[in-house]
Order: sequence, then C-alpha cells, then structure tokens
Amino acid sequence: MAGAVNAHPENLYKQLASQKREQWVKSVMLRLVRTGEGTRDTRQRQRKGALLEMAKDSVEREAIEAVINALVNGRLLVSDRIDNQDVVDLSHEALMRSWKRFVEWRGNYRDLRRIVDEIEDAKRKWIEQGKKRRDLLEGRLLKDAGRLLKDAPAEVFGAKGFIRKSLWVRRSEFASWMTIPLLLLGIPTEYFWREEVVRQDYDRIEKLDNGDPRERLAVLNLAGGCWNNQRFARRKKRNLHDFLNYFQERALGNCRALYVANLSGVRLNSENLSGTSFAGANLSNAILQSTNLSGAILDATNLSGGELQGANLGSATLKVANLSGADLGDVNLSDANLEGANLSGASLERADLSSAKLHGTNLSGAKLVNANLENVQFKCFEYGGNGEEKKRKCPNLKDTKWDENTNWQNIKGWEIVENIPPTLKQQLGLK
Repeated sequence: MAGAVNAHPENLYKQLASQKREQWVKSVMLRLVRTGEGTRDTRQRQRKGALLEMAKDSVEREAIEAVINALVNGRLLVSDRIDNQDVVDLSHEALMRSWKRFVEWRGNYRDLRRIVDEIEDAKRKWIEQGKKRRDLLEGRLLKDAGRLLKDAPAEVFGAKGFIRKSLWVRRSEFASWMTIPLLLLGIPTEYFWREEVVRQDYDRIEKLDNGDPRERLAVLNLAGGCWNNQRFARRKKRNLHDFLNYFQERALGNCRALYVANLSGVRLNSENLSGTSFAGANLSNAILQSTNLSGAILDATNLSGGELQGANLGSATLKVANLSGADLGDVNLSDANLEGANLSGASLERADLSSAKLHGTNLSGAKLVNANLENVQFKCFEYGGNGEEKKRKCPNLKDTKWDENTNWQNIKGWEIVENIPPTLKQQLGLK
C-alpha cells in the first residue's frame, strides 16, 4: 500500500521534471508544510497568490501556476476559495509520510524552513498588533532574514517588505547612536572623498557603453539607498536637513537624482530603486525586470522598448513618459501617475493599473489582456503654457487589445476617451 501511495506522486513529479519544472514542485510542496520540532511536520495552507510571488517574472509565474494546477488535478493538492482568495493545501497529511522524495526534501531543508516559518510568524504578529515598531525583526532572526533576502529571496518573497522595513529601522536606530562618535572622526575629509566618488559615478554613466555592467554599479552607488532614504526623509526636521543628509547617506546609502541620465540598455533587473528620481532620463531598452520602482519619479523618461516584466511601479510618477513598445507584463502600476504618457504598442498583459491616472494617456495598440484597470481615472491632459499655446490631449484606445479577463470595473471618464473599439463599447454598454 505504501509503495502505491509513493508511486503516484513520484510519477507526477517525473512528468513535471520532464518539463523542467521539478524545482517549482519542490518549492510549492515545501511551502505547504509547517516545520515542527524534531521530525513532526503539519500541513500549512497558503494563498495561491503567495505561492505565485516566488516568481521573478511572468515566465516563472506561468510555470508555478502550471505546477499548482497539475498537482491539484493529480490530487496531491486541494484548492479552495476562502475570504475571496484562492488557497492551496496538501490533500492529506499521509503524503508527508508516504512520498519518499517529499520526506527527503523536508529532511534536507528543515533548518531553512524553520527560519522562514519564524519570519512569517513575526510578520503576522506585526500586522495583527498594528504594525508597531517594537514588533519588527531584530537580533538573530533579523540577521538570518537579511541573509535569506540576499541569498535565497524566493524563500522569503512574501515577507520582503517586512524584512526590508525591519533592516531599515534597526539600521537607522544604530545610525542615531553613532552620530556623536562620527563627529569626532575627520568627517570633512571623508565628505569630500565621498563627493568625488559620486562625481566619478555620474561620469561613468555618461561615458560607458550602453549595457556595460559598470554603468549598473554606478547607478546603484548613486541611487541604491533611495528606498531607505525616502522613509527617513519623512521623519526629518527641516532645520536639520543638510546636517542629517550626510549621516543619512552614510547609514542608508546614497540617494542622488539621475536627471537626464543616459541609461539606455542598462541592466537593473531585481534591484530596489523605489523613490529614485529618473526625470528626463533615457532608459530605452533598459532591462528592469522585477525591479522595485515604487514611488520613483519618471517624468518625461524614455522607457521605450524596455523590459519591465514584474516590475513594481506602484505610485510612481510617469508624467509624459515614453513607454511605447515596452514589455510591462505583470507590472504593478497601481496608483501610478501616467498623465500624458505614451503606452502605444506596450504589452500590459496581467498588469495592475488599478486606480492609475490615465489623463491623456496614449494606449493605442497596447495589449491589455488580463490586465486590471479597476477604478482607473480617464481625463484629458493639458500641457504647454508659459508663452506657448496650451494644448489638450485625451486618452486614446485605438486598436487596443483585451480579453474577457480584462477588468474594466468602476472606470471614470469614458465620455472623453478617443477611439474606443466598437466591440469594447458593446461589451461595456457604452454609448
């Protein structure tokens, strides 16, 4: 009997392994187990969305979804809908004892899984207690979490924001304690040395060939600390602004503007550049897959032809940005400001545009298959002035592509949208 119970999951595993998906089978199965003391483990259901978050891009996301569906169809997992969310669970605890490969996986990764469980427990407590500072990670667990964030990010993907906030808070606390000793250490010399390094990084961006890896390092040296700095800035007193900027960058990393920088073809995939200012920069054909650009300033930026699959542009400012032909599959653009932006021919499959400002945005020829446009605001966009004749352009949906999964709910401003495809009008009951 035990042999038969082992044979079925093993055969299904081999089928998926022949499709190069064996790693996702292991990752999904292990996420559905709660590591106990000794060798005692229990089932632990997960949101399907949390499992899909292990993916770095749309290709991996599709692979994970295919694995989950295959395991559900093969009766190794069960799927349910709870509180309007899809959840996944092991079909039976006997699977943990009878499938030899699963037993081996759990034995090999017990220490890692126990740390991940502790991190997720701490995150749940932090949320339940009202996201208090005192409940953030610290000590040994914070150190382990930081190591996993760097070396095995897929294992803690659902807790990345929580870990980063914990790291930022603890580092800022440490920096505040170090302020007085630093004042006694030759700061003026060090300050000018740092500014010279900054100048050299700006020079590299201008002089290096497109796509040169040293250009990427220069960008990260200049702006890699913006995600930390933007949080700290909210707490600063204005009269201490210049004084604290120095210590802020020392502790949290530089946050320098990249205005009008030529970054064509730069590779910055999977980096955290939230809060960075790229206004007027040339990022055409840049590779920004899974990059965090939330809250970034990208006004008048050229992102045409860029690869941004899975990037986070939530609440980013992209006024008059050129995103024509860009690959924006699975991108988070929720609450983004896209006033006057050009998205013609862009691929926005599965992109989240909920509550985005699409004032005068050009979406002609864009692919909106399975995209979420709930609560979008369509308005016309006025530009010019200061001696120039004021001009006005309205959102354009000419030749836009969509499907039955595209979410058009609660959109405001349909009456001013130009070139709405007749079939879409009919589908939505528009006049």
